[in-house]
Amino acid sequence: MNSRAMFCLAVALCIVPASAQIDLPRGFSRTTIASGFTAPIAFDFMPDGRILVAEQFTGNILQTTPQGVVDLVGTIPNLRIGGSTQGLLSIAIDPAYPARPYLYAWFTAQGGPFIHLSMYTLTDVGGVLSMGPEYIILDDVPDNNPMHNGGALRFGPDGMLYVSVGDDQNSCAALDPNILSGCILRLDVSALPQAGSGPPPKSVLTPSDNPFLTMTPEAGLVWATGLRNPFRFQIDPTTGDLFVTDVGENTWEEINLISGGGANLGWPINEGPSPFNPNCVNPAPPTVLPILSILHPNALALMAFGLYREPATHSASSLGPEYDGQFFFADFYFGDVQRIRFDGSQWVTPPTAAAQPSPLVWGTSFFGASEARFGPDGCLYYLGYSLPGYLARVSATTAYPGNGSDVAIEVVRNGMPDLRDDRIHRVHPGDQVEIRCQSPNGALDLQPFVLTAELISTGQPPPVVVVTGDPAPSIWIDAAAQVLLNGFTSPGVVLWPGGFGLPTVTIPPWLAGSGYSFLLQAFVTDPGRNAFDLGVSDAVELRVL
Repeated sequence: MNSRAMFCLAVALCIVPASAQIDLPRGFSRTTIASGFTAPIAFDFMPDGRILVAEQFTGNILQTTPQGVVDLVGTIPNLRIGGSTQGLLSIAIDPAYPARPYLYAWFTAQGGPFIHLSMYTLTDVGGVLSMGPEYIILDDVPDNNPMHNGGALRFGPDGMLYVSVGDDQNSCAALDPNILSGCILRLDVSALPQAGSGPPPKSVLTPSDNPFLTMTPEAGLVWATGLRNPFRFQIDPTTGDLFVTDVGENTWEEINLISGGGANLGWPINEGPSPFNPNCVNPAPPTVLPILSILHPNALALMAFGLYREPATHSASSLGPEYDGQFFFADFYFGDVQRIRFDGSQWVTPPTAAAQPSPLVWGTSFFGASEARFGPDGCLYYLGYSLPGYLARVSATTAYPGNGSDVAIEVVRNGMPDLRDDRIHRVHPGDQVEIRCQSPNGALDLQPFVLTAELISTGQPPPVVVVTGDPAPSIWIDAAAQVLLNGFTSPGVVLWPGGFGLPTVTIPPWLAGSGYSFLLQAFVTDPGRNAFDLGVSDAVELRVL
């Protein structure tokens, strides 16, 4: 973060609402997993679902469980905490855990103006974790100024450890790979730990395909240069591309995409798309421009939430395949979550999700989100930095509840039942879609029953369908099997005794990208009330992608 934001950060500790009402698209909800943290700054996932949370100024590493239990794992000692971006800034768990039971930490250390990257052995006894002694990996990253210390550790799909480093308020150093400032490091930690307490020779940490191998040992660790304060970045788990949010000086906030080694992101020659400071010695022009720049004061400290990838093993609580390939980000101070995606030629705003707060804003009230990441289950997890700090999860919910006790709606897509716990069925143009209805309790032919299909416009809440009075016999599903489609009756199809449905339809190509959904609702009689008093028994959504 930058110097103009120091006071804002201190104020945010007091005013960021921990329980602010979050406005999300239809079908999503927020759940607080654990709370009571003091300035929680970073977290990472254990393979078994536990999450480790780091506190910035106490140095505490805490273990949380899905049930909200919080236990102290250990404490990083001797932190240097004079500035708002000093202290413990990030943690990462070795991707080979438990074969490699290591926790990595990035923090400003006492005893000298340096940032440390260290590793600790985790011991797990009966589900209770504890930390072993420190093994230092790096202890010479400059920390001459209290600001701009970067602060993110991420393992890529290549097994390498990526580290974001701020420019230490020495902007021209960001252009020099020989100085570990204003850059992204790419480290091979697979040979660690070495003997003793470290640090090892830099040659042990240097991947053979890093871009600056022929320069100094320091430069051999550098993957990209030209960054100001990349406080947060995320890695595409499919491609290995880095999405880096860089906090600007006076005018622009940036989102940068790094697709390979050797990129120069331009700071301080450029800030965002604009020239900034050409007074550095031998200034190198940027080789990569931001994929998105946002003017102040519309953003002050962008935070990378991540590029969403739908899990290979589908989870009913995941965001859903329509979000695959979309990059999520938010501003620390304003708390509005936004998205962009690549359309084949440029990065654009995706179509508006159903009932999202505004065309640009996917979710609101993520004030003070110091860290956010997509979990293995496809849910969005984030830390609230406020007092008291908290860990929360945003997940898909059953957008259209229905017990299906009287009649259940089944969607068949391309000849196969489409089973969705969230009751949202995603279809594409060209898909063959059939709607079936059946009663778990027997035949429907003597039960008053109505099936409605209504178009839902993007951004609008679902319509409220009310059936009152004596419904016309023509809209009962009985032996004649009639269904109501947007006010028009259509012959149903008898599929089996007691089961009815709609003829197979092909999703037309003109619906592609329209954002249209169709709400299907089944209404039946309430046996305990008037025979013509219908209520919703089941409801699903057909969402056209």
